[in-house]
Amino acid sequence: MKRLIFTLLGLLVVIVVFLRVYNLDARPLHNDEAVNGFFADNLIRTGQYKYDPTNYHGPTLYYFQLIPSWVNGVIKKNIGFRFSDSAGLTVSSMRLTTAAVSLLFLLGFIACRSAIGFWGMVIAFLFSAFSPNHLFFSRYFIHEIYVLLFTFGAYLGVFHFLSSKTTWSLYAAAASSALLFCTKETGLVHLGILGVSGLLALFFYPLLEGQGFRRSFKKVSNFLVSRFRSLDMKIFVIAGLIFAGIWFVFFSSFFTHFSGPIDSFRAYLPWLKQGLHSGHEKPWDYFFLKVIWPYETGLAVLSIIGLIAVFIRNEPKGWFLVFWSLGTWVFYSVVPYKTPWCGINMLLPMALLAGIGVQYILEGLKRIPVLPIRKRGHWSLAMLVSGLFLIQLPPMIRLNFTESTNERHPQVYVHTSNDVFRLIEDIERFSEKSGLGREMLIQVVSPEYWPIPFYLRNYTSAKYWGEMKNDISGAPLILANTQQRSAVRDVLAESYSLETYTLRPGYFLDLWINNAVRESFSPATMVPDLLVPVRPPFPLTSGLKKEVFSGSNWEGLPIKTSLQRFSSGAFIRHTDIKQDNSPFSLRWSGFIRIPVGGIYRFALDSDDGSKLFLDGQEIIDNGGVHSLERSVRSVNLSAGYHTFELKYMDVGGFSELSLYWRRLGTKEELVPGDIFFTYRSNM
Repeated sequence: MKRLIFTLLGLLVVIVVFLRVYNLDARPLHNDEAVNGFFADNLIRTGQYKYDPTNYHGPTLYYFQLIPSWVNGVIKKNIGFRFSDSAGLTVSSMRLTTAAVSLLFLLGFIACRSAIGFWGMVIAFLFSAFSPNHLFFSRYFIHEIYVLLFTFGAYLGVFHFLSSKTTWSLYAAAASSALLFCTKETGLVHLGILGVSGLLALFFYPLLEGQGFRRSFKKVSNFLVSRFRSLDMKIFVIAGLIFAGIWFVFFSSFFTHFSGPIDSFRAYLPWLKQGLHSGHEKPWDYFFLKVIWPYETGLAVLSIIGLIAVFIRNEPKGWFLVFWSLGTWVFYSVVPYKTPWCGINMLLPMALLAGIGVQYILEGLKRIPVLPIRKRGHWSLAMLVSGLFLIQLPPMIRLNFTESTNERHPQVYVHTSNDVFRLIEDIERFSEKSGLGREMLIQVVSPEYWPIPFYLRNYTSAKYWGEMKNDISGAPLILANTQQRSAVRDVLAESYSLETYTLRPGYFLDLWINNAVRESFSPATMVPDLLVPVRPPFPLTSGLKKEVFSGSNWEGLPIKTSLQRFSSGAFIRHTDIKQDNSPFSLRWSGFIRIPVGGIYRFALDSDDGSKLFLDGQEIIDNGGVHSLERSVRSVNLSAGYHTFELKYMDVGGFSELSLYWRRLGTKEELVPGDIFFTYRSNM
């Protein structure tokens, strides 16, 4: 039996670790991740970090990233430690650090056994380890996972100190509190909520016993006096010195930036303004309706059950978790500034409350003298918890793995499009083939461009202006947004060609490529395999065969088949794909007539998935469930007819599909509708 238990525990550990470290670099960096990475990169290169009270939170995130980056650099380059070499600072190493912090956070639940009981500890651990939101942001290089860890450390330290009076617990609480303060400005709020929750818990439970306000207040006073009267005040002085020492060391950037500690207090005025007027304002119920309830249904239900169980049991440690949960919810609901990662701060007290609620119920069942009723109670509770746990697994998988860049999920908040990977690959290819390498001049005039500076941090001549400049002509590459296209074209005349990419849904970037750079490429890198024309049987008729399917996978017989003609204008319009109900899928098939042979660049924009086939070959795969994304590929086509097939699927929400093309040396446009044909006999 013990062997089976250890095997299951080992399997659980493997799964929990695997979920956090698998394929960490598959998703492009978010804007905030890239900025954090840029600061960490600068710290590694220069050995300096200067805390700015108006900019991106405290210093701990960057300093804790140093050792993983250095170790990764040694492994990657197989050389000794070089502390100024940032080669080890990669997307994977950054996110691996926060994933490790998440695992350390989960270990904290083992120390909760005396607070919430054995089964309470198990419940809190499982619902946190497999939490869709916690897992998603544990794979993000942002401060919030550190906030959770240090908040948890402060709680555990104070709890064990009050329970056992061990001095190391108080010192651990002081260190955790200082690190929390050094991580993010909201750390001070979390410490305040913990303190107020403790006082309310001590006051509330005798009040519920009917002792009145005066006797309840006296009971709280007696408890505090009895706990602290016999203690040596020297340990509180030491705890204070630990807090002050950690605070000063980090904010002074290890004694190199002495205005940092003062700035740590000056930060609260600008961040107060940010909390009230930031552009991220959302309704007070945003976290519950959008972030927590749809994804953490099981944990939310157990938390409510825990609240009821605490009310019945009436113990201070239970009431503390209730007030901690309510205080965190109230704070993040009242503050207008709301980003989805802030919501994970609610999950820790909710998990502990859910755990202690289950523990209280189990202890209550033990007191039932009738054995059959007791057994039925245990089975009913086990089935309820198991069902609630299983409810969370599908959204966890969708959010973190199958739909991790889909903006239908609120957690995917103004996230970078996968198309950025193609942009970076093209820039690297251009720089290599031009012979300029990492010294190639790149003029960035788009007002928004993150996370591109992190990916191009080794390009020493990259200039980020953030606005249109008249002296950009002559640069090998120029990056602008699509709204600047006419202004850029006026400056560059005809000496540049254009490629378009999606930075994030709804925001597009134009990469202007100096024709001299493009012409320096070898033919092998530019010319794809030639697709020769086919000889379709006649008679042909203008248009394509359009098939409509009821599901999203083009399976079964089509529910509708028709001939779609395009007498003038573009091939695809919004009305061409609009259907009454989702999910649905569409397929167009027939022939495309290429007027002039040459290299054609096809671009397929869609929300959700789409695929393009020419002559039976898959040219573009923009499949999957996602918001508006672009996929591009060039193909060498001979003049004449080529078989054509375009597939599109939609599972709900917006429906959008556009097919663009551009022959080398011409501008991009929607594929015209008058070059499509199909068999007349098929209609």
